[in-house]
Order: sequence, then C-alpha cells, then structure tokens
Amino acid sequence: MQPLRVLLGVAWYFPDSIGGTEKYVRGLAAELQEAGHEVAIAVPVAANRRATSDLHEGVRVFRFPAEGDPLRAFDVSQTAPTGWHDVLATFEPTIVDLHSLTSVLGLAHLRAARECGARTVVTSHLPGIVCARGTLLRFGHELCEGDLRVEPCTACRLQARGLPVRVGALLSSVPSEVATWVDRLPLPGMARRAANAGEAHRDRLAWLHAIADHADRMVVVSNGLRGLLTRNGVAADKIVVCRQGVERQSGSRRVVTSVRSPGTLKVGFVSRFDPLKGLDVLIDAAERFPPDARIEIHFWGTARTPEARAYRAAVLHNTQSLRHVVFHGEADSTAPYDEVDVLAAPSLGFETGPFVVLEAHAAGIPVVGSDLGGIAERVANGRDGLLFPPGDSRALADILLRLWRDPAELARLRPSGPVRTVADVARETLHTYTALAAERAA
Repeated sequence: MQPLRVLLGVAWYFPDSIGGTEKYVRGLAAELQEAGHEVAIAVPVAANRRATSDLHEGVRVFRFPAEGDPLRAFDVSQTAPTGWHDVLATFEPTIVDLHSLTSVLGLAHLRAARECGARTVVTSHLPGIVCARGTLLRFGHELCEGDLRVEPCTACRLQARGLPVRVGALLSSVPSEVATWVDRLPLPGMARRAANAGEAHRDRLAWLHAIADHADRMVVVSNGLRGLLTRNGVAADKIVVCRQGVERQSGSRRVVTSVRSPGTLKVGFVSRFDPLKGLDVLIDAAERFPPDARIEIHFWGTARTPEARAYRAAVLHNTQSLRHVVFHGEADSTAPYDEVDVLAAPSLGFETGPFVVLEAHAAGIPVVGSDLGGIAERVANGRDGLLFPPGDSRALADILLRLWRDPAELARLRPSGPVRTVADVARETLHTYTALAAERAA
C-alpha cells in the first residue's frame, strides 16, 4: 500500500486548546505517522494572525487565518479562505478528514478539498453537527431526539439566547417568502435576523445534507451519533462508527492487589468547568452525605475561557464550607486516576465519550455516571461502573455512600476487560482511508 498523505482539520488544537477532540486528533496523527503515512493538522486561527507551519509533538501543524467567529451560524454559501487553499496546495493531501465543523472549518473546506482531488471524510465527535445548542437538550432540560424535521429547534435555539419560548415559536413559523422580503428592507440587523430565525433552521438541515453529499464518508464516535445522523436523512451506508480510544500513555491498567480497607472513598471528577458536565449535581450529592461519611470529592478541571473561569470561581465560592471537596488544577495525564477510587461522570448533556470514562477504565477505575449518551454506551451497569438518572443528585449520593460502606462492591466493579486504545482507532480509520483511496484509484 502506498503511503497516504492525510490532512486532519480541527477547529482548535494544542497548545491553545485541550479537549476530547484534540486528544483524538493528536493520537490519530501520531499513530498514522508511525505507520508510515504523511500526516499534517490544519487549524483555523484569527484573521489578524499570520499563517504558520510548525511541528507539535512531531506532527506538522498548519495554522491558517480565517475570518469570522467559529461559533456563529453555518453558511451554505461560504467560501474557503485563501489560507486553506494554501494548505491544500502545500501539503497535497490524499485524504482530508475534518474533525470539527464550524463556520470557519466546514462545507467550503470540503468543497475545496474535493476540487483538489482529495477524498473527504467528516468525523463527528459531538452532537453540534445537528443541534445548534450542541447539547441535544430541548430548551436546556429534556433530552432531544435531534430530528431537525420535527423538533422545535428555532424556538429552542432562540431560548438559549434569552428569547421567550413563545416568541421563538412564533418566529419559527414565519414563511420563507416573508423572511426574504423582510431581509431586503432597510431594517436594523436584529429585526432581519429575527424574521429569518426559522429560515436559519431550514438552512441548517440543507447544510447538513450538503456536508453529507461532499463527504465520501461520515465517521462518528458513538452509536448515538450514528442514529442522530440517520434520523436526519444521512445515508446509513455512508456512516462508519469508530469509537474513541485512550492514548498510549493512558492505556496501562492500574494493578489492584487487595480490596480497599474500610476508610475513605475518594471520588474523582475530571473535566472542563461547564455546567453541562454535571459538577453541580456532584456537589449537591456531596451536600447530602451524613456527617460521618468519609467521602472525598476531588476535582480536576480546565477553565480556559472567560465563561469557564467565571463558573469555576462561582463553584469555588459556593463550596467553601464543604469539607468533602478538594480542588486541584488541570489534570496531568493519568495522575488523577492514581489518586481516586471511582470516577464520577454526572453529565447533563448528551456525551459521545467522554474520554475520561475511557481513561478511568484504562486505569482500572470504575465509573459512576449519568445514564445517557456515550456514558451509557461505555459503562456496563453493575460490571465496570454504575449508572443513575441524569441530574438525580440523590441517586448519585446513594451510590457513593453504598460504595463507601461496601468496599467489596467497589472491588467487584473494577474494570478487568480489554481497553480500546488510539491504536485501535487508527487501525479502523486507516481501513476507511485506504478503501477511499482504492476507490479513487479504480
């Protein structure tokens, strides 16, 4: 097999950003490169920054300027920036695989890659490919099926911006002809955007179908994401499920030589500071512990945005009186899992991993997590962890108290089966890439 030239596109990357998608891309790039393929990573940066090309952990990273806010609405008619074309011309990829879809890395970039003769892949890590809120929570509370044809997406999206649900529902029903007419009038931008709110939802479905048309394959990291795409009209035979895997340094299982003696139960929480990760649920559970409960809650979290730092400050202030709670800095590799007995994953939103569940299992740590999304896919209830209803802090407190009182049950929950690694991810991904390359050659 001829070596492939693989360009991995991602909206944010190390060292500026750290998260599950970044870890996935980093691990995949390293494995593909070790297998003899040429790999580069492309990352859009602010328009006022210059284009750069450097090595990060041995992999070439192109950072190209891109106009606009990566969090704004998708635009079907958008064109790719000159910097992206320069990356394609310089690297001449065989395969282009986009691991993020934003307004500065998306449909236009797929089009340009196809025009250059590359085979195209879109790897979806999050429900944001369908859900404008990115959470699959209808009006921020109830888990949503994510079918853009029937869900109240416009009202839900506008409610997230502070607009009353009834007003959002009214705007969603504005006919396309009226929205187009209003858009031509000399009205303030706010009025035009309000009239076109429903049209933006219709554009999103068209954008999703265009993404599927321009991608030779759609890779998803969970069965839940596969179902989300098929419900919205993406052909099932175009979708490949390739679940996440732990990085090599995370793959060594901790050896447990004896059942933990009755004493203190140490519970870990490893995540970014985001209310959707369920930090408040875990804190509320801690407040329910009786005075004699020897249970410690250890937090490791990232806070790299103003919103995350503000949330972290509020959490620290509100937990000053809780003797059970200990805050650390950002997680350093697998260090947290060497210090805890169980990992809590009390997420409130739809998860596709999360990576921390895989890392905990790789370290021999059971997981107590929300019974939804990727957590429910990866935690075998009663075998390598325990599941509870999302947001139910009483149920979470009861589980943790039970594990504290019964060390033998905790020992029985310690994972013992094989752990999926990034090498498995790379092997399956390479199979997809080589099949696409063979199709082009034929």
